[in-house]
Amino acid sequence: GHRWPALQWSRPNRLGGEAAASWTVEDGALVSNGVPQPRDSWLRTDRELENFDLTFQARTLGRVGTGLFFRSAAEPGKRILGWQVDIGPGLDGGLYKEGPRGGLISYPDKAKLNGVAKTGDWNTYRIRAEGRRLRTWVNGIAMQDHEEKGPRRTRGVIALELSPGSTGRAAFRDFRLEVLPDSTEAATETTADGPLGRMTDRIAARPRPTPFADGRFRADPEDVVVFTGAENMVIEQNTGALESLLTARLGAQTPKFRHLGWEGDTVFRQNRMMEWGNWEQNLRGAGATTVVTWFGQVEALDPTRTPEAFAEAYEKLLMEFAQVTPRIIVLGPPPFEKPRDPRVRDNTGLNPRLVRFAGAAEAIARRHGFLYVDLLGLKTAAGETLTRDGLHFTAAGARLVGAALADRLVPGAGEPGESLRAAIVEKNRLWFDTWRCMNWAFAYGDRTTQPFAKGAPNHPSFVEELRQHQPRLAHADAVIRALATGQPSPPAPPALPARADPPAPTPAEQLAGFKVRPGFKVNLFADESLGVIRPVQIRWDERGRLWVACTPAYPQLQPGEHGRDFILVLEDVDGDGKADKSWRFAEGLTMPLGFEFAPVETGGGLYVVESTQLVHLPDRDADGKADGRTTILSGFGTGDTHQDANSLRWGPDGCLWFTQGYHIWSYVETPHGLAELNRSGVWRFNPRTLRLDSFLNESAAGLNCWGTAWDDQGQMFHGSGADYALWHSTPGLIPTLHAKTLPTGLAHSRGKSMEPEILGSSHLPEELRGVLLKSTYFTSQVQLYRLRDQGSSFRAEDLGDLLAGGKEFRPVETRVGPEGAIYVADWLNPVIGHYQASYRDPRRDQSHGRIWRVTAEGRPTVPRPALGALSAKELLAHLASPERWERDAAKQRLYRLPAAEVLAALRTIELAQATPAMLYELSGVYAAHEQPSATLVKRLLAADDFRYRAWGAGLLAGWGAALPEARALLREAVQDPHPRVRMAGVVACGWAPEPGPPKR
Repeated sequence: GHRWPALQWSRPNRLGGEAAASWTVEDGALVSNGVPQPRDSWLRTDRELENFDLTFQARTLGRVGTGLFFRSAAEPGKRILGWQVDIGPGLDGGLYKEGPRGGLISYPDKAKLNGVAKTGDWNTYRIRAEGRRLRTWVNGIAMQDHEEKGPRRTRGVIALELSPGSTGRAAFRDFRLEVLPDSTEAATETTADGPLGRMTDRIAARPRPTPFADGRFRADPEDVVVFTGAENMVIEQNTGALESLLTARLGAQTPKFRHLGWEGDTVFRQNRMMEWGNWEQNLRGAGATTVVTWFGQVEALDPTRTPEAFAEAYEKLLMEFAQVTPRIIVLGPPPFEKPRDPRVRDNTGLNPRLVRFAGAAEAIARRHGFLYVDLLGLKTAAGETLTRDGLHFTAAGARLVGAALADRLVPGAGEPGESLRAAIVEKNRLWFDTWRCMNWAFAYGDRTTQPFAKGAPNHPSFVEELRQHQPRLAHADAVIRALATGQPSPPAPPALPARADPPAPTPAEQLAGFKVRPGFKVNLFADESLGVIRPVQIRWDERGRLWVACTPAYPQLQPGEHGRDFILVLEDVDGDGKADKSWRFAEGLTMPLGFEFAPVETGGGLYVVESTQLVHLPDRDADGKADGRTTILSGFGTGDTHQDANSLRWGPDGCLWFTQGYHIWSYVETPHGLAELNRSGVWRFNPRTLRLDSFLNESAAGLNCWGTAWDDQGQMFHGSGADYALWHSTPGLIPTLHAKTLPTGLAHSRGKSMEPEILGSSHLPEELRGVLLKSTYFTSQVQLYRLRDQGSSFRAEDLGDLLAGGKEFRPVETRVGPEGAIYVADWLNPVIGHYQASYRDPRRDQSHGRIWRVTAEGRPTVPRPALGALSAKELLAHLASPERWERDAAKQRLYRLPAAEVLAALRTIELAQATPAMLYELSGVYAAHEQPSATLVKRLLAADDFRYRAWGAGLLAGWGAALPEARALLREAVQDPHPRVRMAGVVACGWAPEPGPPKR
């Protein structure tokens, strides 16, 4: 950055690249370079200001959108929020607000502007911000005098904006800043008109709490203890281990407890969606009198952060908390534990480093008179573990930690009963749905003007409904107090209002309205009579059963409502193309937008992405019903439920792939560190090592990424529910958060579409094998495209529709079945998203859904392969099948069988004799059991077909670190005569470890 008097420009933030690259210093002025950029960028200061008087000069030449933001929040992964003084012809001196209730707020009339600013020359601008009063001048002429109403952003950074597509140049110089005293306006000014209205009707004035006396924790019924921290604090929220012990021991003196913890929070960054408010506002909204804070472990995983930087950032954060209350309890970070699975990274070697972070936290607490609780000495019985992954506590671990903390804070007797703990967990669930409400973008973010946020008959606006959590929370608190004091529980709150449930067309009516591709026919496979309701994803198991994710609660739970969604299993017992039998594998889910089958060694069952988590629902007794639940990953955003993490799918690399959309910011803690994906993009998860990687950050390839698919040589594609194109994903699979647009869009359709599928069955006509299929839900079509090689990527030829229907036909997912037929999951409702109707629109269906089956007329279906009972060695033979479904089902079954059995079977394969196609299939099995093979890579790189050479080069992205010859193989790949192989080699180079000194 360039230093001006009292201003330091630094920490550039840009959706799409580095803002600093767009600016240079010329003759003492900051000047934009005139290169058009795809997205807005903001060059910001580090310093935050509330009140100030700033004078500067600016000049614009040509077509350029620019201005100076103030009191703004400009953070990576977020659009800027705050006020802007506009700069440019016809706009000079106007005040623009970015964020909710924003827009062109206060602009001078054209008569006043006429002749004031000098076009193409330097003009002098002045902005004076004092409390709610904002004033601007241009060349000494007063332009605006605006008084803010209602909740306001009190302070923030100053930032220079460049709008996308600007080909002209902007220049700024001679900044002169006078810092004015902060406002004396009460911090409790925020009312129920803003986001804090979901937490409280008003922030009551109350005396500032006094510090803890004699270093001892005390509480009374008027107190509110607020928990802050990362995922382990969220685990405490979900288990209630500490809170139930404290409640049992405090009895009649028990306070209220509220959780403001968030996965991925560190002392350096606590990412929130726009208009969330600062810590002071949220703590006051929760009524905090005591803050319990727990940081240090995630920060110690980050090699770029030092204990000194941690101490500086932590102290700054604690001082924010101390503005509200001096009663702060600092929990020290617990030690890393050796994971139970040897394939998971062991971070115990970082424990000496962690001790330094803990020491820094303790020193800050001692210096400021806060309580400190050391957790470095946590121990378990021999053979037992505290954590699921060396980092995050299991329920048993949470109980042990809760007991250690409770003994330090409230020593003595008192053990909670299960009814008390269950009541606390239920209260915490209600609080979570209040404070971390789903669909934030439509309640308080940048989609508040959309129809979704509006009321409907017998239902208030979305914001008003969120406030209905408050009496339910009060009731939950009263239940807990009654249990803690032995008093009768209060009467239950009123029942939830019935949801609207409109009628749907009959299957016969729908069939009559379908337009079917010549040579094909359609029949109903299953509908609501078998329990199909609002299907969003379908998957076939190796026994030929169709599993369906059903979401009757979409798009928003009612206040107090538990998860209503479920996973349904459909079985065609007699093989006539119609399901005869159904049952629910799992219930009580919340927006399960993706699932896949889990390995036998972990208990089988399913992996499911729902709400903020990826969970494992095992079926250990193999009775077709889930018999447990384990959180695997947590921290996925829910800012818009039709963009949540979605579409789990096993890839040909043995990993799970899934996607997320535009209003989703995800920060997920793993043993490998913090993984993040801001807005739309693609995830890859290795469930064995727990490594999570993100791609195409900041919507670099689609605004609402939805689903993945691979061709027969491993080239990857993904869909986007907000776009008309699909993307060839492989060129973007590099480890970066830079949001450079991926220029590989193809298969442009007439409407928005979902997860793609590649056809490959002998039941289908030859001309449709290898064709890409799109579920174009927005225009009620299932469309077909032929992919043609084009350089390193592809082009697509539109082959027309496979199936089209009326406005109620909403194909959200299409899959080939075991006999070669094509199955279409039909949402069956004209209201398909958030932008067309109210969240409680009575037309939103609650009880219907269809699965359609499309077959080729006059062509036999494929005999259903019996794969469910086969051994690993027998399954390997099916990898050579001409049927794509059979190959994929056998391969994915091999992914999930016990490693010892699969590896023994692999040793019977002679790789030197295998065809490139077989090597491709085998590579996924090797990868799924963490067995890198140099022989396999070399054989693929020697293939005549460039498509297999490209896959071989791509394998080096994951295997390169384990293969000594990887660099030589990469060098070979990037010099290959075919551009796709070179592209794959370049992508793999992005994952190559840095060369180090020779091993001794």
